[in-house]
Amino acid sequence: MAILTSLTALWISVFLLAAAPVTAHAETPDPARPDLETLTARVEQAYREVRSLRAVFSQSATNTTLGQAQTAWGKVYIKKPDLMRWDYEEPERQYYIADGENIWFYQPEDNQVTVGKITPELRRSPLFSFLSGVSGLTEHFRVAYAPAGTKPSPGAYLLELTPRQVTGNIEKVLLVVDAETYRITETRVFDALGNVTLIRLSRVEENVRLNDRVFEFKPPQGVEIIRMD
Repeated sequence: MAILTSLTALWISVFLLAAAPVTAHAETPDPARPDLETLTARVEQAYREVRSLRAVFSQSATNTTLGQAQTAWGKVYIKKPDLMRWDYEEPERQYYIADGENIWFYQPEDNQVTVGKITPELRRSPLFSFLSGVSGLTEHFRVAYAPAGTKPSPGAYLLELTPRQVTGNIEKVLLVVDAETYRITETRVFDALGNVTLIRLSRVEENVRLNDRVFEFKPPQGVEIIRMD
């Protein structure tokens, strides 16, 4: 489901390392950075108590086949275990909403809504298992420091995640982790065609009160509804 692939990429930006410790791969120690288990434990600790989140996100998507890049931004709201909402405001309004029972994708300019049930299979996917805390990171991904030559910005660490099994069309993910706060500050998602989606969060507010009504969605009258069931 294309919606699930998109949401998985977005979700990685926020809570992906909150679930479980990572088993380190054998590698040459680097005195300038902690070992992988130590770093992951610190990141995990930073996110463990986060139950809700509100933030502004920016996204840059590069299509290598067409040689095109598109930027977008909006607001994100997340509430564990299974509620989230991504409101894109530019370049055009569109909405991804998980209300606990369904996933909605609303495109006002196309007067179209796509909706699919959150099935038991979907709940076992990386998106929802991380969201609910049912499973750990290493159940779905292999985690390592990014290869030599792939450098993060100063004051940050760079982790590379590769799916253990097919996860939409995601091939790998690079996470930029702040060396002081251990928060994920940037996510780069690579698909099988080499396209890259870069997501950054700003104005992050953790453990804010979010009414469940934030995640309710009722299709406007007259829109075309496409059901994925």
